[in-house]
Amino acid sequence: MSKKNYILTLFLAAGLAVSGCGFQPTAENSQPADEGTQPEQLAPVTPDAEELAEPEPIVEESGAVSAVQEFNLTAANFKYDVTEIRVTKGQTVRLNLSVEQGFHDWVIDEFNAAIRQLQVGESDSVEFVADQAGSFEFYCSVGSHRQMGMVGRLIVE
Repeated sequence: MSKKNYILTLFLAAGLAVSGCGFQPTAENSQPADEGTQPEQLAPVTPDAEELAEPEPIVEESGAVSAVQEFNLTAANFKYDVTEIRVTKGQTVRLNLSVEQGFHDWVIDEFNAAIRQLQVGESDSVEFVADQAGSFEFYCSVGSHRQMGMVGRLIVE
């Protein structure tokens, strides 16, 4: 075999070996990342009656109302399923967040409360005392999610 054919065969074998190690998309990594992508059009989100409804307080077996008010939120791309939460001043709030789409967290600065960044299928909770009256914004701090409208209100009466 001539030197020219030997080099050509060597490059051809190397090319085949490298192409066999190429990227193959899987279900796990074939989804586009939500961070940094812009949807074509975002329709205004108007909460329905269910989203604005106040949750029922947790009632203990003795019939007394629990001091902990619990809320379950689900995060999807650029929205929470509950955008308004109402509690009484001094009440302990437990917020449970689960993620259906994307990569999200939950933050409310005034109460120094936050839930870590979660991926699809994950959930976590935070508990804090609503010791200030007023209306406070909660939001997703991932990328530009807050600016894209992934916010809600905690109203402490």
